[in-house]
Amino acid sequence: MNDEIRVLLVEGDDDDARRIEVALGTSEPRHAVERVGRLQEGLDRIAAGFDVALLDLNLADTGGLEAFLQLHAALPALPVVVIAGASDEALALQAVNLGAQDFISKDALYPELVRRTLRYAIERQRLLFELRELALRDDLTGLYNRRGLLTLGEQYARIAERKGGHVVVMFIDLDDMKGINDRFGHAAGDRAVAELAEILRETFRKSDVLARVGGDEFCALLTETTSGAVEIAIARLYGVIAGHNARGDRPYRLSVSVGRASWEGEGLCDFEALVRAADHSMYAQKQRGLKAA
Repeated sequence: MNDEIRVLLVEGDDDDARRIEVALGTSEPRHAVERVGRLQEGLDRIAAGFDVALLDLNLADTGGLEAFLQLHAALPALPVVVIAGASDEALALQAVNLGAQDFISKDALYPELVRRTLRYAIERQRLLFELRELALRDDLTGLYNRRGLLTLGEQYARIAERKGGHVVVMFIDLDDMKGINDRFGHAAGDRAVAELAEILRETFRKSDVLARVGGDEFCALLTETTSGAVEIAIARLYGVIAGHNARGDRPYRLSVSVGRASWEGEGLCDFEALVRAADHSMYAQKQRGLKAA
């Protein structure tokens, strides 16, 4: 954790805000508190690099669970501690059940309790994130697994529906995996899979989502792009594979078959169906003998 903890305080009551600011103002590590009085102001500032958010459930523009749900949906990785009056504690417990890290009663804004609650909330969120990452990652390659792809893909699809744009998926199959295993052993097959994962990292942008979805099957979700950009990505993939094959430091050559599918902004985006469509496209390419080697 950094020496300074950045706190987004979404609190409409001036007296309660001052009590919290005083509680955090003299502690170590130092708390840098940015206070806003309305939910919309909090949503506007949420991406500014905060470590934790303190959210009053009784705001003028949006209150109750809706306030928490909107803030949490805007940045799920940010730990949120809700602040509740005596009459709102049942709502606060519901917020915790829906993903808030904890709640503090307005009758108990004691400095040590506020500081400890924030500290534990940040640590719990970090541990949950690490556990979630482990559940969504492929052990061999470090890429996302199928669950990770579908989880992130569904989130991206909902964003694309709201903001417009395209969702583009590439399905990439490592050719002749069985032949590599049969001729050179399963350790060589694992090396081929791991090398292809590295090739994908070299090919695609850091913002793209890469996943191993089967033994020799991979997917790439191209973010913030257009369907036409997939041709550039495929050409780049072919070039990177050719460069790896030219090194000649293994007894087999890598080649892949590639399919693609895109959602162009009409209706709802069924991300899992999009992955299936990209898979079918890849299989059709493989049947026609179109591959990168």
